[in-house]
Amino acid sequence: QYLFFQNIIFGSGIYIIDEDGNEVAFYVFASDGISYSQAVKQQAIVIGPGQREALLLQFQKAGTYKVMQLIINDFQGTGESENQNEPLAYIEVTDGIASSGVNNIDISKLVFTPGMKSGIGTEEVVNQVSINFEVQSMKDRAPVAQFIINGKEFDVARIDEKEFAATSTSWTLTSNMNYFHPFHIHVNPFQVMDIQTGYLPGKLVGNTSLQEAVFATSMNPTPQWRDTTFIPPWGSTVIRQRFGESISWTGKTVFHCHFLDHEDQGMISAMMILDPSDHSWGDDGWEGDDGNAGVDPETQISSFAKTESSSDGWEGDGNAGVDPETQISSFAKTE
Repeated sequence: QYLFFQNIIFGSGIYIIDEDGNEVAFYVFASDGISYSQAVKQQAIVIGPGQREALLLQFQKAGTYKVMQLIINDFQGTGESENQNEPLAYIEVTDGIASSGVNNIDISKLVFTPGMKSGIGTEEVVNQVSINFEVQSMKDRAPVAQFIINGKEFDVARIDEKEFAATSTSWTLTSNMNYFHPFHIHVNPFQVMDIQTGYLPGKLVGNTSLQEAVFATSMNPTPQWRDTTFIPPWGSTVIRQRFGESISWTGKTVFHCHFLDHEDQGMISAMMILDPSDHSWGDDGWEGDDGNAGVDPETQISSFAKTESSSDGWEGDGNAGVDPETQISSFAKTE
C-alpha cells in the first residue's frame, strides 16, 4: 500500500494503529517529492505545512487500521500538554490483500532511484549563513505579533541574501522562541545535515515522544534532501544548499516560514542568485551592468516607479526601461 501525506495548515504527528491499538511500523521512501535510495522504517513522523512524505505500508492481517494524527500548533507552551491524537484516515485490509504474498517483500531491501544525483560534501561549502526566525510583540505596531527573519519584515523591494550560482553554502536556521517554523525555499532543494530539537513539551506521537519523532523525520536518513524542514522551538536546523549545476541558475527567489499566518505577516525574505562570471564581491559599493556605480539594489530599488513614459512601463531615477524585478540580477557587489 502506497500512502502520500501532505500538510497545509498546521503540523501533524502521524502514526498507524491496528484494531487492538498496537502501532504498525511503516516505510518512508521520499520526502518533499525527492526519493531516497532506500526506504527507512519509522514508527512516527512529524510533518509541517508544505512538507510531503511518501510511505509504503505492509499489513500482516485483515482488519481496520487507523492513521492517527497529533495536531501540532506553531506555538508550544511550557509544561505537559494534553495529547490531541485523532483518527485522520481508516484503511480497510481484506483477507485477499493480507494473504496475497505482498508481505513477503522486504521493503528495506528495495532499491530506489535517488531524487538527487549527489550530496554536498564539506569541501564544496564556500559560505556559511545564519538565518534567525523571530517573533516580536511590539504593541505599538500592527500586526501583533510581528513575524520577522533576521530582524526584518518582508519587503518586496529588498534583497536580504545573495549567493553565487553553481556554489554550495551552509545555512544555520534558528528559532529563538517557543515557536515551530517550517522553513521553505523556492526552486532550490537542500540537504538537512543536523537538527537540535531545543525545547519540546511532553507530547507523544503514539508511543514516540514529539522530540524523537521530529528528529527521526528530519535525520533518517542522514543527510536528507528536502525543500521544507522544521526548525524546532528554541532549536536549530543546519542545511546545505547547492545553487544549481551551472552559472545559468540565476535570478530572484524567496524563502519563508510555511505557516500561512507567519508568512502572511512578514516572515519572508527575498534572495538573489548571482552569476559569478559577471561580477565579484567587494567590501563596499555596488555596480550594475549599466555602469551606474553606487546603485545599491537593497536601498535604491524602491525608487523605481511604474510609468507610461517608457517602452516597457518602467522608469527609475531617469533610467527609463529598467525593471527592478528582472534587472536586479545584473547588480553585484564590487570594489
